[in-house]
Amino acid sequence: MPNLDTLRQALSESPDNVALLQLFATSCLDAFSLTEAREAYEKVLQIQANDVEAQLGIARVLFLEGRISEAAIRAESIVHRQPRYAPAWLFLSRLSLVENDHRSAESHYRRALEIDPSSSDAALESELRTAARLKRGASSPEPAPNPWSAGVQGPPADDDPIDPFFSADEESADDEEYEDDFTSADFQRPDVSFEDIAGMEPLKRKLLAKVIQPRRRSDLYRAYGKPTAGNLLLFGSPGSGKLFLGRSIAGELKANFFALALRQLLVCGARVAERNLEQVFDLAQENQPAVILFEDVDVLPGDAGSGTAEAGRAILHRLLSELEDLGDETEELLVIGTTAAPWRVPQRLLVHSAFQNRAFVPPPTVRTREAIVRNLTREFPSQAVNARRVARATEGFSTRDLRRMFERAADDALSEAVLRHRMVPLTTELLLRSAHAAGGQIANWLQQARSYAAYDNPGGIYDDLLVHLRSHTG
Repeated sequence: MPNLDTLRQALSESPDNVALLQLFATSCLDAFSLTEAREAYEKVLQIQANDVEAQLGIARVLFLEGRISEAAIRAESIVHRQPRYAPAWLFLSRLSLVENDHRSAESHYRRALEIDPSSSDAALESELRTAARLKRGASSPEPAPNPWSAGVQGPPADDDPIDPFFSADEESADDEEYEDDFTSADFQRPDVSFEDIAGMEPLKRKLLAKVIQPRRRSDLYRAYGKPTAGNLLLFGSPGSGKLFLGRSIAGELKANFFALALRQLLVCGARVAERNLEQVFDLAQENQPAVILFEDVDVLPGDAGSGTAEAGRAILHRLLSELEDLGDETEELLVIGTTAAPWRVPQRLLVHSAFQNRAFVPPPTVRTREAIVRNLTREFPSQAVNARRVARATEGFSTRDLRRMFERAADDALSEAVLRHRMVPLTTELLLRSAHAAGGQIANWLQQARSYAAYDNPGGIYDDLLVHLRSHTG
């Protein structure tokens, strides 16, 4: 991904370059710099009023801002005018999935593939299958077949024996007898701990003092009148390693671990979502000590104007109820929530102290980045990579950014290997070129987070973030 500062400089010299504006807008979207993305797309439309890519770009901005209904209206307008524009059908598929309209989501996705078979989206296909599985509430011992692997087949015939996404009678799915969707086998004991995390010493010390030691030495803490329970909210930029940190906490506690993206529950409908959430807590208590990690708690309670609002409120109510019912049992059951947008976390989760402990996951330090680079060199054909030099050149890179840097460099090396008919390893110089081309995205997130933290700091949730920001400003 091009560096945003480089693109800004290029635009200052060529402000009416449509291709450059499109590239800048897309890069801003990826970096979650939504205001700049919208301004760039609007500039394109001032130059070319019928530019369909810019029109869809504004719909994407609305979607990321949580304005689902407005995004849907714009996308539907695009396919009405340009019915052969596959990206708009893909976007409508994702919108329909969020709106809990599974049949439309599948139909739109098939339409996109009919127009352009190369537009397949593996992540969206996976979400469609997962949503259908949760919607049915039925467990499936074997993974559903990929209906797209053999090419575009079009909608299944009425007499097809199996539809991999939907049951034969989806309309009455919520009225059918509920079947377990998760099992104890989903709770696994991680083989990682804090020793596997380079750097982040202040954060690890805080988690040891506030979360881990009170559970390890609950008798001692009780003797001194200190709390021995308390759940945890982890927040930080996208790709900062919150999920891995959660697994490491479970490893430190020698506890079973289960992670669930609340966004997946959100598309199930209120009744099925509540049942799935209740079942997760039941299984966790059967498999104590246990750690449950809920990803993206900021998706609750849902956009008030969307079809997910009811499901979002139901999930939020059930989550608060389950946490309240745990009481002292939370010594053996830790619930972790993660978010890249703590300012969107429902106040009820904060006011009711559902997550009594809050911790900011900072960007990786030079030492941490060096360790990550060393680990990544083991996954790719590499030669004499100077990990420290690469780490120093990647200030502002998250763990995810570093992996993308390697993947981009691997693509370049592969292209050269094909031409040379021999293996071409990743080198320091190749990685540095990839880093310069991609750029880190943490700075944009920190800028956005700073604006919220400076305006409001409910319950001191941003204290760690503010300390980090003060220590990294001139």
